[in-house]
Amino acid sequence: MSRLQRSEEGWTEHEKIGLEDLQKMREVLFNKYQRRRLPWDDVVQIDAMIEDVEAAGGGEDTAGNMAQDNNRQ
Repeated sequence: MSRLQRSEEGWTEHEKIGLEDLQKMREVLFNKYQRRRLPWDDVVQIDAMIEDVEAAGGGEDTAGNMAQDNNRQ
């Protein structure tokens, strides 16, 4: 999902996004959050999306990577 404009509050829906792409996007969003360019709520939202994909059966081996990312916080 992506934002079209800064003033736009909602997200733009996209077709299915793979777990790998979501994890890369989460890393980018977290880096932006650290530089105070993005609210924490956006990082929480991408975490929920990743959990949904993992719960749907997408990639058990990448769950360890998310635990490492969460430890960095």
